[in-house]
Amino acid sequence: MRKYSIILMAVSIFCLTSQYTLSQISEGGSPVSFSLSTKMNDVPVVSMSPVNTKALLQEDEKARMLEDDTPKPFRFGYAIDVDIDIKKAGVLTRLPDGGKLWMLKIQSADAYSINLIYNRFRLSEGSKFFIYNEDKTMVLGAFTPEVSNNPSDRFSTDLVQGNTIVLEYYEPESADDGVINISKVIHGYVNTFGRGASRECNVDVNCPLGNDWENEKKAVALILVNNNTSWCTGCLVNNTREDMTPYFLTANHCLYRGGGLEDPSTWLFRFKYWSVECNSDAIYNGWLTIEGGATLRANYAPTDFALLELNKRPSLNYNMYYAGWDRTDMFAQKATGIHHPVGDVMKISYVANANNIAAVPYEDPWISDHWGVLFSQGTVEIGSSGSPLFNQDHRIIGQLHGAPSCEYGHQFDCTCGLPEGSYGRFDLSWEGGGTRSTRLKDWLDPLNTGVEVLDGKGCEVVNLHNETINDDNFIVRTIEGCEVNVDNVIIGSDAYYVEIIGHKKIEIISMVVEEGSSVVINNGTRVSQSSSSSSFSSLPSSRSLLDSGDIEEDVAEGIVESIIPALEDVPLLYQNAPNPFTGETVIRYYVPQTEQAAWLRIIDINGTTVKTENISDTGEGQLILNANALSSGIYFYSLMSGNNVIVTKRMVVGR
Repeated sequence: MRKYSIILMAVSIFCLTSQYTLSQISEGGSPVSFSLSTKMNDVPVVSMSPVNTKALLQEDEKARMLEDDTPKPFRFGYAIDVDIDIKKAGVLTRLPDGGKLWMLKIQSADAYSINLIYNRFRLSEGSKFFIYNEDKTMVLGAFTPEVSNNPSDRFSTDLVQGNTIVLEYYEPESADDGVINISKVIHGYVNTFGRGASRECNVDVNCPLGNDWENEKKAVALILVNNNTSWCTGCLVNNTREDMTPYFLTANHCLYRGGGLEDPSTWLFRFKYWSVECNSDAIYNGWLTIEGGATLRANYAPTDFALLELNKRPSLNYNMYYAGWDRTDMFAQKATGIHHPVGDVMKISYVANANNIAAVPYEDPWISDHWGVLFSQGTVEIGSSGSPLFNQDHRIIGQLHGAPSCEYGHQFDCTCGLPEGSYGRFDLSWEGGGTRSTRLKDWLDPLNTGVEVLDGKGCEVVNLHNETINDDNFIVRTIEGCEVNVDNVIIGSDAYYVEIIGHKKIEIISMVVEEGSSVVINNGTRVSQSSSSSSFSSLPSSRSLLDSGDIEEDVAEGIVESIIPALEDVPLLYQNAPNPFTGETVIRYYVPQTEQAAWLRIIDINGTTVKTENISDTGEGQLILNANALSSGIYFYSLMSGNNVIVTKRMVVGR
């Protein structure tokens, strides 16, 4: 039997690199002025009016002591209303290439940090915008039109350490329509950089207690709310489409400012903000902030939930996780909270005993609409609001409303002496107030599957090394992950069909495909061999290398004619949801107008066809399948074109 080997390399399409501290999503690089002989003394300064830090701290303490007070986000900053146009207030320098460079300083005496909100923010084509502190130890940017422009023209930037920041905007000679207008300067009167002021009984998420929570911690974020002066916590959540729609669960009370509902369009979401190791003062330098704000999808005061959708979908390169959930009313046997107390690095809290978990009332004494927990390790504090509570199966069962013993004065050590928390119940939030805007159901189960539990979803790295895939018991084998790395792998003819899907990157060092077998790479490019062909062939598909860049090809042995780039309009088949399933599951697909003979085929593990379904209409469609029509076990469903298999997925029927 002849064998052929193909060597492919697909590279990631985007990476973030910078020699400086970088926290907000941008394109990296260095400010233009760093390569010039610019004297900072020549840059004009806009100085803020003095801020009475003592009065603000007293105000915060008084708010926490009020007996009729409700939970609030942790406030660290004071918003100062301004109207600053960088082109009018800054100094303009003409550069040798014809470009224009505006620079401006903003100073607020005694501030630990400064962050900004913009009411008009539209960058010109080819332009770059940076913000940094005077000693250049912290740089945000470059913000570019491709990364930062949005339909609302509103924008916000993360905290920059220090009491003076420098704004720098470069426009090429051909552009002059950029607008950067600042509406609020936030003076940080509490220092939230480094290891914060959280209580000593908190536990870093990178301590041994967090070892089993590597996925879930990538879903949790610190949120900048309340005119970007305060911190809350929340997390990304999965939905039954499992399409990584960036739904984000937090507390309803984080939405309110001055008695009114706040527009979250300028909120910032800081992910992966944790210490590099247990109890370390060093902060992980891969933390990132997603700007662009969010849109409120649903909220409900009795269980204190708010569901947002981020206005910018996180790139797969960021390796986020979308947490699973459990909407049953079953009491958890154990529970874990992941949160950011007082804006600190990420912490973890743990309930080891089911006896310390109870259904309790919060505001209405007659309705047990919260899960009350007493932590065995760790605690929660102000700023932890909105953080998820997971059960022993790593599924969300609630989000933090507050710690009742801490809300009515400080008569005793409530956070460490009595480490408790009250979490709005996810199962009651599911139906909430009975409408689309007051419940979770419509958003987290868009397919209306009725599923009660859903596992989380993230980017899994799959490594196939020194393996032979030659299982004659399986007609298809799917290898799916955010990254798929293949080295010294043989695809035997008995495997028949192998699909390799890499949403972020596919790296194939060496793969041998035996005659008679077929491999589809990235749900698109097909590499196959038959007795009538002496070269690999390629069939066009929309997902061929779409997320992983161009393929570089070389020949190890045999002949490689070409790997053909993707076409846009091709058939698609999605993973059924839920999977596994015991009731109904939904299989979604897309058939282009050019495809006239599409149909679905379901086979069992022995290759016996158990169901076929003709597809009469083009476009998106779905098949609802009932488990009662099938025996329990493993099945494979394929989208067919005539007698040809386009793509195949695996599903499991339970009982």
